[in-house]
Amino acid sequence: MHTIESKLGTIDISDDRREGYRKQLERLQNTELFGPIHRTYFSLDKIDEYIAVNCDILFLGVQRFIESKGYQTPENKRMLKAHGDSEDGTWKYFEKQGDQEIWTPVNDWVRNYDGFHDLLVISSCNSGKVKITAKKSFLVYINGISKDSDILELLLERKHKFVISEPEDLARAR
Repeated sequence: MHTIESKLGTIDISDDRREGYRKQLERLQNTELFGPIHRTYFSLDKIDEYIAVNCDILFLGVQRFIESKGYQTPENKRMLKAHGDSEDGTWKYFEKQGDQEIWTPVNDWVRNYDGFHDLLVISSCNSGKVKITAKKSFLVYINGISKDSDILELLLERKHKFVISEPEDLARAR
């Protein structure tokens, strides 16, 4: 797992998802759409900056959506970006270590950061549509297959398979 600090939050990204971004950037650099300024700023040796900018777009979209629902702006944000799946009622993400896949329950990640960040965003497939909650943080995730474009659908307020879970402590206070 690799941790990246962006302008708007912290991103925990699996090494294989990070490699996917590197390949995407490499493909983009070899097109006419990628101008000289982009080549300078988003060179392959600056892959973390490229990931941070992409994730900041997602952070901002989710933040604006939460604000539009009348909630206070989340200041501290954290995102999990890893391949995942769910079976037998447990949602897990994985990290490749050599030839091995190490599977970890998404709830473990949520418990580690709940209350330390106002907003937790999970970008990991959840084919079993397992529901999870946080006690003190807003929790945003997609039920089903997760792609960044799905999160951008939220920005357009289209009907989607998004789950926005307000903190349990906030819900009890009402």
